[in-house]
Amino acid sequence: MKNISQPKVSVVMLTYFHEPYVRHALESIRMQKVNFPYEVLVGDDASKDGTQVILKEYARNYPDIFKVTLRKTNLGANRNAYDLLMRARGQYIAMLEGDDYWTDPEKLQTQVDFLDSHPRFIGCAHKCVVVNEKERPDYTASPHWTIPKKIFTLDDFLKQEETPGQSSTEVFRNIFLDKSKDYTALYRVHPIVGDKTRTLMLLSQGNYYCWNKVMSAYRFVIKKDGKNWFSIHHSNPNWQCDAFMRPVRLQKYAKTLGIHANIGPRRDYHYVSLLDTIMKEPTLTRLKHFAKMTVCSGRPLHCMNLIGKYFILK
Repeated sequence: MKNISQPKVSVVMLTYFHEPYVRHALESIRMQKVNFPYEVLVGDDASKDGTQVILKEYARNYPDIFKVTLRKTNLGANRNAYDLLMRARGQYIAMLEGDDYWTDPEKLQTQVDFLDSHPRFIGCAHKCVVVNEKERPDYTASPHWTIPKKIFTLDDFLKQEETPGQSSTEVFRNIFLDKSKDYTALYRVHPIVGDKTRTLMLLSQGNYYCWNKVMSAYRFVIKKDGKNWFSIHHSNPNWQCDAFMRPVRLQKYAKTLGIHANIGPRRDYHYVSLLDTIMKEPTLTRLKHFAKMTVCSGRPLHCMNLIGKYFILK
């Protein structure tokens, strides 16, 4: 369907070294059967493979739908996403990363119809199938940071810091049309992990509805020198500090929303994990990170207690 002056939905797609996958992602958008206009905002974060060549092709062939931004320098996933979200004109936003794809041609229509008829919900999500690099599905797996609940609330997020669905499953109201608010936390909390911050922003304004139905595929890949988040995370020697500091910064942002709950139930695990690593292989960098985590935790006495328990158990 061609776009008109005002799209009903803005599809936001981030791409980065997605040459083998992005055509499938784009076609899964084009196959959607909808009765409303939509736009597709694609931001490529300076890929050096053939991703940009494919994106140029779609922008040229479907100029009324695909609005492509080809970045010359890498911004980081969340600065890239922030720019696209600030330019999204639709009443609703759908997320789809360039290595994932939608599997149901009625996905968008189903979710938009629901939000149109249920104004008290801020967004909706559904299940997805996990696939590998070759698109072989694993029906026993699911994104481990999501919670499959029919109605997902702010309290659900605060208890476990999980999300209602993987990004490709989400459609939500475009809260970013209100330019009077500051949304820079989308990239200030963490340069790569953005779904948690976005989820907190949205849930502070309403609940999510979730279907027990698969309508998209999430590509889970971990490999050496990979450009996706899991590959970067698993190759990061300072992962404990990174995993600890993200919810610390998210909690500081939550206070600006009037939310004062403790966020990050796994922070203690990351703290003790780094302590254990230091005891086995101490380095100056690790010691600096451990000190930073202690100071920034906002709970130094709690940290001292964790250290005491560690040595008692040892």
